[in-house]
Amino acid sequence: MFNLSIGQGWLDIGLKGSWGPNWLFNKNILDDQEFNNQLSYGYNFGGKIGLNFNDSHEMTIDVLTGQFTQKFKFNVEDTATGASPLYDKNFKYSTLDFALLYRLNKDGRYTEVGPQLSLLRKASGSNSYDAS
Repeated sequence: MFNLSIGQGWLDIGLKGSWGPNWLFNKNILDDQEFNNQLSYGYNFGGKIGLNFNDSHEMTIDVLTGQFTQKFKFNVEDTATGASPLYDKNFKYSTLDFALLYRLNKDGRYTEVGPQLSLLRKASGSNSYDAS
């Protein structure tokens, strides 16, 4: 008797998205007592196409667009007048990301590894202050 088992592959397509808090880590800003990071939010969304070789191994191409935002507040004391106005500094940027990932599915969990190319689409910043 001859038995031949061949694994079956399949293609999957899915939507991806996320939303949550952002935090920019910069040692100089974190060490400055007058410079305060503010709670900021970001998001991304897009999709993926995956080629499953079997239940455990998959290659995916992900395409995502997203936005990162960071807000700061800081005080700078005016040595001539002694005033300490509160400044706001905000910046944000948008990206378009392409990732080629190998995905290992095992026991209901997965691990992904691979390169990602991120293109900066748009960046902006703003400043304001309260002189009171």
